[in-house]
Amino acid sequence: MLNPYDAVRCILAAKGSNDVGRTAIQKMVYLAQNTMPNAVEPVPYSPHYYGPFSSELGVVLEKLVAYSFVAETQIHGKIYEGYKYDLTERGHEIIKRIRQDKNPNTTKSNNWWKNAAGSAS
Repeated sequence: MLNPYDAVRCILAAKGSNDVGRTAIQKMVYLAQNTMPNAVEPVPYSPHYYGPFSSELGVVLEKLVAYSFVAETQIHGKIYEGYKYDLTERGHEIIKRIRQDKNPNTTKSNNWWKNAAGSAS
């Protein structure tokens, strides 16, 4: 089971050349949490303007940016400002460690995340 920090890093590793913003990250973790219960440690969600929102996951993303595992780029829009996220070199190092994890207790859903992250390279 991935903790929320690793879940966000795996999402960003698997995104390829697509831009991924805050709302997409929130939704992807929510969907993983609700469709594959053993994939991601549960974080609390509540209804919000653009779908389910977890303030706890928002803090996770802020910390990943603050600790230089994830790069945040502001996108200037006509109506509102947006953000996109990419893994930094430090973030990619963590993904390599996740892929190399040979723990026999690894769940199938955790392997799914590893495979998704592996297909992005």
